[in-house]
Amino acid sequence: MKIHENKVAIVTGGTQDIGRGIADLLAQKGARVVIGNRGNADEAANAIGDGAIAADVTSEEGW
Repeated sequence: MKIHENKVAIVTGGTQDIGRGIADLLAQKGARVVIGNRGNADEAANAIGDGAIAADVTSEEGW
């Protein structure tokens, strides 16, 4: 069993740089990863094989 199996991780800013690295690592460890980002998170989600949402977490209207 992987360490994060049956867990859900929400990574804001997960489409590039450090956030993308964190999302990739969590997915490798077995977590279901949700990527929140102001822009398009589909490419990052497809690369790690999990779900993604686009959400502007700087504004409540984006939730």
